[in-house]
Amino acid sequence: MNDKEKRENKYEAYSKEDEIMIKMMCKDCKFYKDRCTKNRILRECSVKFLKNKD
Repeated sequence: MNDKEKRENKYEAYSKEDEIMIKMMCKDCKFYKDRCTKNRILRECSVKFLKNKD
């Protein structure tokens, strides 16, 4: 596996993790409508438990 393939696999892993976060956390958040209306970074939002908080 060369460097380019490693980078592509890394990005695929991130997108899959983000997809899981959206399914588990964001779908019930009042600020999520096809994307975060607060323009939050998904990972920081989930770590800091900012769901439905201003």
